Amino acid sequence: MGKKFHLLVVMIDKKTVKKEFLLLVQSIMNIKVDDKMMNLKINKISEWDSFNNLMLIGEVEKKFSIKYSANEIESLETVNSVVDSIFNKVKVK
Repeated sequence: MGKKFHLLVVMIDKKTVKKEFLLLVQSIMNIKVDDKMMNLKINKISEWDSFNNLMLIGEVEKKFSIKYSANEIESLETVNSVVDSIFNKVKVK
């Protein structure tokens, strides 16, 4: 007899994506995060340097089971654009 597999579909909403992402930012960059950050340009956050960016993207890819290309990473300009991007990638999976 063949094995039966059950697919578990987990729906994630944007609020959860935002919360989880901001926790990662806080942990990796050791900064306090809040809603005021959402429209900030990434290059205006001094702790968001190239090393922390690589760490953050790696953790985001692991946590949400998604992948980013170099072009996608370069196109992310604000904290909010990162959250939108994560949500859209998770939603499409």
